[in-house]
Amino acid sequence: MTGLNIYIRALLYQGNYKKAEPLIQQAFHELKTSRDRPPEYKIECVTCLDNYAAMLRYKGDFEQAINWSNEAWIEGKNTLGPKNRYTLRCLYNLALAYQSGGYYSKAVKHGRQALRAFEQKQNILQDDDLDTSTSRDHYASALYHQGLYDDAEREIERALYARTLSLGEKHPDTLTSLQNNASILCRQGKYEAALENTQKALQGRHEMLGEDHPDTIASLNSLSSIYLCQGKYDLAEKEAQTAFARGTKAFAPEHPALLASLRNFASARQHLGNLEDAKEYYVEILVRRQEKLRLGHPDTLISLGDTAWGESTEGYYIAAEDMYQRVYQQQCEEVGKGHPQALASLNSIAWIRIKLGKYEAAKDAAECAWLSQEETLGVAHPDTLTTMHTYAVILQRQRRDEDAASLSQQVLVERERVLGDQHPDTLASRDSYALALWCLGRYEDAEELCKQVLLKRQELFNGSHPYVLASLDTYTLILQCQNKESRAQALMALDGRESLEGNNPDKVRSRYNYVSVLRIEGQFVEASKEIEEVLRVQRKILGGNHPDTLSSS
Repeated sequence: MTGLNIYIRALLYQGNYKKAEPLIQQAFHELKTSRDRPPEYKIECVTCLDNYAAMLRYKGDFEQAINWSNEAWIEGKNTLGPKNRYTLRCLYNLALAYQSGGYYSKAVKHGRQALRAFEQKQNILQDDDLDTSTSRDHYASALYHQGLYDDAEREIERALYARTLSLGEKHPDTLTSLQNNASILCRQGKYEAALENTQKALQGRHEMLGEDHPDTIASLNSLSSIYLCQGKYDLAEKEAQTAFARGTKAFAPEHPALLASLRNFASARQHLGNLEDAKEYYVEILVRRQEKLRLGHPDTLISLGDTAWGESTEGYYIAAEDMYQRVYQQQCEEVGKGHPQALASLNSIAWIRIKLGKYEAAKDAAECAWLSQEETLGVAHPDTLTTMHTYAVILQRQRRDEDAASLSQQVLVERERVLGDQHPDTLASRDSYALALWCLGRYEDAEELCKQVLLKRQELFNGSHPYVLASLDTYTLILQCQNKESRAQALMALDGRESLEGNNPDKVRSRYNYVSVLRIEGQFVEASKEIEEVLRVQRKILGGNHPDTLSSS
């Protein structure tokens, strides 16, 4: 029996779940029908339960995995004792099951308990115990998912060091710690270091496990995530597409790992300007996640937020705000109101409220997110800078021009330092700062800065990309205030949005800019016809009291 359990565990490590499952059933049957009860019988029972739980976790059946992991741990405590090595292995695997199921606080609790127990054993035995480094790796992963990145980094570095010494750089367990280290670094905004470690992990897993192994696919997906954070959307799309293609061989269509690859692909499509494709993928992912995961699972909530974004692109701001609020409230219950995911949703709520003209409410949400992010992530973290950018936009809409310009400049400087001067987020801050300068009457400075952003965006993206069209809108506005020729820019933005529906908010903005051009040129009859249509759509999607609607009246 011992040999069978070891073989089953090896199959699970290989990602061969189909072959492992009947063998686990065979092991259960042999244990139930065996007349002999050798000394290792109790260990075999616990190991068999733990193997079955691991198989369920690998298959993405997280709720069942939690139940069986818990049963294995209880069986170990009752038959082997709470401090037994096999019992403690069940405990750190239970922590992994809770983590996969989205119960992050429970994962941290059980992971910490297992680690402390193994550390005590290691101190007594005075050796470098592999179970200790394994439990430390699991604990670090739980801390990472809970959003405690600094603590997670400290633990994963110790696990990686111990595993490298004991197992070597190319051992699959060492590569797991290396990949976990990369994921933590990425969430801390340390993208270059994360990229380097992910590429090492990917290469090692490719050599040791093969290109179709689930761990190799996971590294590919992590590589795609890092490229997304770096603003390298074409590379992110390529890696996500590869991960998804390989994942279809290894996973069922609704498997969480496969859907993670598809979400990265959808996100890349979104940032490359293919909004309709992205929206369709986001809806598909949400449906599949709701079928496979519980409704409160963090991944399901992220997908609900993705569909809220889709609603906002079509001007359904009230529906989008309601969806974001539901996501935020559930995230507060599931992972805590200070979790990075919850704070990101709070920033999304602020952004939607800007669209709705609810500036004070937007300010409250952004300020709350900003203060929490600054405390937990740091002032220079990319998430914090994103919320600061939102807050600067709110100040601008409230005509607090000096404050808006000061904050916009601060965010711009930090994003240039942290992300680089060509990152899309940096360009967004530069564009926002240009608008702030325009509000202060510094038209020439604003024009020069806006032109730089427009040229860079045209270099990075195609002519109909939303980022390019947004720059054209801003550039048109700045030129008009100086009585400079702006017809070409206004028409380019309008033509670029020609395929959008008539009530699309961005298209309405371009039409309004074109109306301004017509008025400057003295074409008042045509301008009057255009502004009537603009007002009709604004009243429909924004309401009669929205600041944009009032300014068009």
